[in-house]
Amino acid sequence: MSHNIESIKEIITNQILEINITIEKEDIDNEKGLISNGIVDSYGFVELTLFLEEKFNITFLKEEINDINFKSINTISTFILKKLKQNK
Repeated sequence: MSHNIESIKEIITNQILEINITIEKEDIDNEKGLISNGIVDSYGFVELTLFLEEKFNITFLKEEINDINFKSINTISTFILKKLKQNK
């Protein structure tokens, strides 16, 4: 399946809602930091990264998991799209 940035954002958002059942979709801002704004905690962050690796059949290198690539839904989506293009 070919993914675009919007479909990736939707997948991430839906998984966050599975991880943190105390929030609603409207509470999630694609621009804001996930951890710094309490959307996911450290455990939820690990759960999210593992889910994304499996869902998109990619592997995140240790040095790629940082606050630049994984700050917000937008930055994660952009990073995943880049990795998917590299794997073609």
